[in-house]
Amino acid sequence: MRKRAAGLLCCSLFLLLSNAAHSEPLIPATLFTLAETCQQNGRYLEALSFYRDVLLNSGPTGVPAVLYKNMGDIYYEYLEGYEQALACYRKQVETFPALPCTPDVHLRIARILYLQGLKEQARAHYQFIRTTFPAYAKKNSFAEELRRLEKGEPPFACSTVSLEQQLPLHIRVLLKDDAEPAELSAPRGLSFFTDQPGPFLTIPAGTRIYCRPGKEGIALDSQRVAKTPVRIEAVEEAGIEVNKKTYRGAVWAYLREGRLVLVNHVPLEEYLYGVLAKEVPASWPEAALQAQAVAARTYALYHVLKRTTELFDVFSTTASQVYGGRDSEKTASRKAVDETKGLVLSYDKKLALLLYHANSGGMTAAAEDIWGWPAAYLTARTDEFSRDMKNFQWDGAVAADELAGHLQKAGCALPVMETITPLQRDRTGRITRLALQEGKHTSYLSGNSFRLLAGPAQIKSAHFTVERNNQSFIFNGSGYGHGVGMSQWGACNMARQGYRAEQILQWYYPGTTMVTVRYKNK
Repeated sequence: MRKRAAGLLCCSLFLLLSNAAHSEPLIPATLFTLAETCQQNGRYLEALSFYRDVLLNSGPTGVPAVLYKNMGDIYYEYLEGYEQALACYRKQVETFPALPCTPDVHLRIARILYLQGLKEQARAHYQFIRTTFPAYAKKNSFAEELRRLEKGEPPFACSTVSLEQQLPLHIRVLLKDDAEPAELSAPRGLSFFTDQPGPFLTIPAGTRIYCRPGKEGIALDSQRVAKTPVRIEAVEEAGIEVNKKTYRGAVWAYLREGRLVLVNHVPLEEYLYGVLAKEVPASWPEAALQAQAVAARTYALYHVLKRTTELFDVFSTTASQVYGGRDSEKTASRKAVDETKGLVLSYDKKLALLLYHANSGGMTAAAEDIWGWPAAYLTARTDEFSRDMKNFQWDGAVAADELAGHLQKAGCALPVMETITPLQRDRTGRITRLALQEGKHTSYLSGNSFRLLAGPAQIKSAHFTVERNNQSFIFNGSGYGHGVGMSQWGACNMARQGYRAEQILQWYYPGTTMVTVRYKNK
């Protein structure tokens, strides 16, 4: 099974390359830069979608040097898709054997073999690295890893989403990351802390203070400058207002390359209070709210475990889950969170990556078709529950120059398009390859990447038809979002028909098990 899975991924990589026609070199280079930016910013699935589009636009000799490594890193570190990572890493060292990163890629291959239980193959690959790259082996913890492996001990620490561990009680949510100032206040006052003992600054009740990024640190009302990071707490935990939105917990402020970064550190269950009513209406049936609470909790905890070395775990936008803080909380939403406290879905004793979307358009999408990751619980299936619900079907006209502007604003500079032609669709009807043509130049995108770049509020899904009408493109489509996992409107319909939260979740995430997590004491 392992060889077959790896072989299938290698075949899919080959097909992506063989399908690529000659396009402007700018297009794959631009897409690659966009993908790397997404990966560096923690938007891993978007990065994968764009990396796969690079292959659609690159001939066999035009693949960027570290593309396969970057894809392998996402499969390995984020998705724990070891077969997919292994295929990418092997393609990397086969295609680009002399890069500085080659020894590190080989080490990742050895580690994956160990994680798959193939200890003899792992040991042989460690020996290969020691022989082939002696200088690398001396400079790294390589020798210690090999010694532990030969003694039968775990050779390296591995970040995993295993449920055989206690999980953190708190989550870190990115609220702001730009060069603009932020207005802060609290009903009973604020205290600012740095790495020095005691408060750096205390603000009286009701007073507003502006934080700005400065050359030497964070400027507080242009009077005092604090070295970062700065911890900001509300007196008596009354909630912190950030640009007139109230948040529970504390806020940490960082300075990064001239940008002010604000991160909300909040108890995870309280974070969910601020997510639920932003993701689905509080007026929905109780079972739908409970299903959404379990999905949101599972998704959040997955990212808490995966981003321990980063400044934040999740975004406060649709890049993760929409989070509105205390102002967005509703009684029914809090009740659904409390009634499902600690409940998550697992698969193979690990947290499942519970993706969801607004409406499937009548058929859910498979993660494998969009990102090349064959998650057994994220498969394509008919979804009658989403039919005739909100966003089941959509249409719209978009001017050609407006569409080109959206793509350029997203970082993908394409000329004004003459035609948009769907070329390939997956088993659900979603577009996997479309051609954007201008003159003699043709560029290719997947339907998922196209909707992300063109504006997902306008191009709501990858399941659409398109035709040119004078200076505009006319779109007719079905569904809203990527289509993978739970359809929120489908879940609402199921709840209205009397299905329980457990049944809704089993329908959209088949093969998963509901379990109660063990939180850490502190």
